[in-house]
Amino acid sequence: MATLNLDYLKTFALVAELGSFSAAAERLGLTQPAISLQVRALEKQLGVRHSKGVLGRVRLGTGATPCAFMLPPLLADLNCRFPDLDITVATGNSADIVRAVDDNLLDIGLVSLPVSGRMFEVTPLFDERFVAIAPAETSLPDTVTAETLAQRPLILYEPGANTRRLTDEWLAADGGTAVKPVMALGSVAAIKEMVAVGLGAALVPEIALRAHDRERLVVRPLSPPLSRRFALVLRRDKRLDRALRETLAALKTLAALEPEPLI
Repeated sequence: MATLNLDYLKTFALVAELGSFSAAAERLGLTQPAISLQVRALEKQLGVRHSKGVLGRVRLGTGATPCAFMLPPLLADLNCRFPDLDITVATGNSADIVRAVDDNLLDIGLVSLPVSGRMFEVTPLFDERFVAIAPAETSLPDTVTAETLAQRPLILYEPGANTRRLTDEWLAADGGTAVKPVMALGSVAAIKEMVAVGLGAALVPEIALRAHDRERLVVRPLSPPLSRRFALVLRRDKRLDRALRETLAALKTLAALEPEPLI
């Protein structure tokens, strides 16, 4: 085998570190086609394009709720099928996740829309519906309005979070009065526990409810409905190696998932 070109090896390592050809080109002061040619030349010399299994790292960013209630079985399945696939997961609000994808600190974002920027490829996946929850034995109508909830102590998300903004807007629609919650928490799990022991009612994503929650909480749909759409976001110039392709294919199966019916 001929001697490997060390410059090409350094280029390949930089592409892997930064996550895209364009980012590596910018760092090295070269054009993206030049970077692509160097990597293809190295692959040709080595006679390999990750053809065996899935080798590499995928950096995924998402919110705390999808991470806790949707990703575990999906990631476990990927780990079982592709033991050589290294997936790291970071949580944060959607704006921070999108910024990290733009900066090549993350490869994929699973975030709530809207997302702006022509550099992104955005694939809508599913609508995250919100429901009202209250302590067991609470008398609630079949469909809950903002007016109904405003009459009860409310436990909401902490200020500054996108979820809090969304729920505040719903509660204030149609001239509703501003709501002063008795608690503002950063965790949907904490909110559910506080409601379960009788400290108030809340608005939570339906995907965050499990069978045992439905046994200890009253759960009702909202009128008007409240939801937000989640999507996959990645840079258009992201090099789709097999590790990334398999991860994206698995994440796209989330579009077919439906929460358990309320009734």
